[in-house]
Amino acid sequence: MGVPVITLAQSRAVSRQTHAFLSTIGLAELSAKDTADYLRIATELANDKARLALYRSSLRQTMLASPLMNVKAFVQQLEACFKNLNAQLFESQSVMPTPAIAAINAATKTILHVGPGHRQNGAKLPTAFQNNDWQEIRLDIDPANQPDIIGSMLDMAAVKSQSMDAVYSAHNIEHVYAHEVPVVLAEFLRVLKPTGYLVITCPDLQTVCALVAEDKLTDAAYTAQAGIITPLDILYGHGAALAAGHHFMAHKCGFTLKTLTTALQTAGFKTIAGKRRELGLDLWLVAVKDAMAEPELRALAGNLLPQ
Repeated sequence: MGVPVITLAQSRAVSRQTHAFLSTIGLAELSAKDTADYLRIATELANDKARLALYRSSLRQTMLASPLMNVKAFVQQLEACFKNLNAQLFESQSVMPTPAIAAINAATKTILHVGPGHRQNGAKLPTAFQNNDWQEIRLDIDPANQPDIIGSMLDMAAVKSQSMDAVYSAHNIEHVYAHEVPVVLAEFLRVLKPTGYLVITCPDLQTVCALVAEDKLTDAAYTAQAGIITPLDILYGHGAALAAGHHFMAHKCGFTLKTLTTALQTAGFKTIAGKRRELGLDLWLVAVKDAMAEPELRALAGNLLPQ
């Protein structure tokens, strides 16, 4: 509307949209590289009334004449992109792997990482999975996180039944309602191979509620990449993320070690081991699809679950 806008381009697609708009209309000089650059641009612009007047008198027309408003050209470019992607996919599926590559693929185990967030600042796999023996497949509901599969853990139809050696679910089971938990766990069970297992972690409400009982509902429980986390955030979802409109970040249910173990047993997991981490305010469990002897389960849990 003729009003100049300054932006700070960041890593996620949603935080780079204004940068894209400004670059397309030839005003990349209003896109800052860092906070210091942002302050410099704002200060210079605020003190340059002639430049402001020029923007206000010409910006709208500049935008209308730019590729940003050329719908036909945009659609043609998008179609060309889809055609190119389709051609690449067809070519990759038409080439059979060499025997050596096929042998490597057969030896690699696959882990489905549910709700990981973006690769640059999202959840990481446990250390036991961070090696060449494992191939990570990322499933997330938010397209901005650039997952391998866009989807909900309530319906993972894009993942074949009995195709995964392991499933890792970190702090997302609490994002569905209590009556939906059996649906999610049934999906986890479905995609696992007969010998596969689930590693799951979520807030420990028993520990969190102890803090609430001490009247520490809005005190800092710990500090994460997103900032200070309070018991209120742990119970209902991170307040800052919800305020920013990320409503799928809301917490809709919760667990103790006993209730989550029971839910996994009811879902059909045959062998389960878990622990509470009071300092971490979280639960960690490994649930095996088939029956497993106790010594093997102890060894598996010792390798996968944090201290």
